[in-house]
Amino acid sequence: MLKAEKLLGKYPLLIILLLSIPAILALLVPGFYGASDDLHIAWLQQMDKVIREGQIPPRFVPDLSYGFGYPLFNFVFPLPFYIAEVFHLLGFSLVDSIKILFGLSLPLSGYFMYKLLKEYAGVLLSLAGAVVYIYTPYRSTDIYVRGAIGEIVAFVFLPLIILAVLKITQKSKRGKCWVGILGLSTAALVMSHNIMAYMFFPFVLLFVVVKLFSSHSPRLQIFLKILAGLILGLLISVYFWLPAIVESSLLKYDTIFNFKDHFPTIKQLITPYFGYGASVAGPYDGMSFFMGTVNLSLIIVGILVLLIHRKKPKNEQLVIPIWAFLVFATSVFLIGSGEKKSKSTEIRCPICKAKAVPPAK
Repeated sequence: MLKAEKLLGKYPLLIILLLSIPAILALLVPGFYGASDDLHIAWLQQMDKVIREGQIPPRFVPDLSYGFGYPLFNFVFPLPFYIAEVFHLLGFSLVDSIKILFGLSLPLSGYFMYKLLKEYAGVLLSLAGAVVYIYTPYRSTDIYVRGAIGEIVAFVFLPLIILAVLKITQKSKRGKCWVGILGLSTAALVMSHNIMAYMFFPFVLLFVVVKLFSSHSPRLQIFLKILAGLILGLLISVYFWLPAIVESSLLKYDTIFNFKDHFPTIKQLITPYFGYGASVAGPYDGMSFFMGTVNLSLIIVGILVLLIHRKKPKNEQLVIPIWAFLVFATSVFLIGSGEKKSKSTEIRCPICKAKAVPPAK
């Protein structure tokens, strides 16, 4: 057993890549596989066109909006398209470049999750956690149903940011290196999916608070290093987010969707289901919001172990469980608040305003 664990620990990236193969097999079909957001292929084509014309960084695309063009990459996260453009310049088609990006996001996110978990657990448990991160049902929904290219890439940097914060709090000669990694991963998250970035950063700050309270190192020094890393990340990505904020006042935008209609219910989170439909008003979505049987089991078992564990764990061992529980509880609370609002929303046809009839069960 120890020999096998030692062998697996030598080549974790290769092992995670092999374990990811079943998750990416469906990408290997000829052409595009039919995800909802196929418009990303057109966006990549427009980025490729303006880059070849010398517009760096790309901001205004000329052919969309019925040929009038608009400043797409002033407001849309550019990093996924930068990466896909590299593959396209290497000779891959637009569709294949997007699919390669989707495929690489899974093992890379799993590897960084493995590196994070390895700080607290052994090789086998860390690999198991990486596999759970890859095969969580929402990841499949993101790739094969929604085609949400920004979120798919953002999942790579979430564990890397937490790992960088964790490393900075430890006594190490490479502390400055991890400040740089924190800055780069923060910038990458902002440029991968700006909405996910400002949703995730409060949880990062929560992790910093929990870690500082459990640390015996100089807290002010650690906090300043972490703050420096986060500020560095914002400065690296400032060319993207600052114009987006400043110039958003020049736009007139609206949506036919009411966000209150699209909160999943608690029942949808715990009911095994996978579908290829859309998110609609009320609980009748064709899209899956299932958290996953393994995920739910781990949450229940983890809480029970913490409650009945006889030996008092060290403060350092409690950092991740406490943080994870607070993140989970906050997320459920926000979903529950949204669910309460969405129940009062009537489902009506957008044209004739007639009430929709719930599907037969």
